[in-house]
Amino acid sequence: MTTRRLVGRERELVALEEALAAAERGHGQIVLVSGEAGIGKSRFATEVADLARERGFAVLEGRAYPLYAGLAYAPVVEALLAHLTVRPEPEVEEIFAGLPDLGRLIPHPALPIPMPVGDPELETTRMFIAVSRLVERLLQRQPMMLFVDDLHWADRGTVELVHYLARSTATKRLLVLGTYRDGALSDGLRLLVTYARRTDPRCEVRLPPLTAAEVTQLVDVVLGHRPSAELGHAINQRAKGVPLFATTLAETHVGRAAVSPGLPVVIRE
Repeated sequence: MTTRRLVGRERELVALEEALAAAERGHGQIVLVSGEAGIGKSRFATEVADLARERGFAVLEGRAYPLYAGLAYAPVVEALLAHLTVRPEPEVEEIFAGLPDLGRLIPHPALPIPMPVGDPELETTRMFIAVSRLVERLLQRQPMMLFVDDLHWADRGTVELVHYLARSTATKRLLVLGTYRDGALSDGLRLLVTYARRTDPRCEVRLPPLTAAEVTQLVDVVLGHRPSAELGHAINQRAKGVPLFATTLAETHVGRAAVSPGLPVVIRE
């Protein structure tokens, strides 16, 4: 399947390529990508993930969903399981060896559920330490990018675990990448964003709306040819620089001379 070319994000991609190069050298960091709904955060992060794989990174991906907000650590579990289940069983058992507290997070035959210690906060701390050691073992094999999409929908535990891992990246070949929507910050996510900003201004990448010329270029990519002046102007007026809207409007009105007054469902929502 052919992936559409990313339009209008050259500067931001350069910043992430530099972050990947630094992580490759053992100077990891966290990068948080923000922007309004439909601005292309997930699409941008997918492009970064492809660049990471080209550099030989292992890419662990998890996504938060609005209906799963009550499932503790779901995005991190998704990312780890997707990466580990494709490895040979003996290798997975070797990676898990001596990390029994991972059993609180990851369901796996090699990880018996630990006995309660009587202090939930201590159990969480021990589990976080175990995850950190697991990541260190994976990093011995190759550099890694942990990508958690839509952090604004993640449970607090996920945000705290991402924060915990991010604090240990400075000397590791690890890039932690997260996306979140403007104006949708939970208390935990707000603290994570504050931490990233204080650590390094380059840790925050905000995706602005596309310019009119970039919207026209994007529509050109979607249609396979340059739109008429009338269609291009109509899409620009209604998309307001939001790539999802521009793409949807172009796809909806392929072959038409102008944009009809009705809005596609994805834009109305």
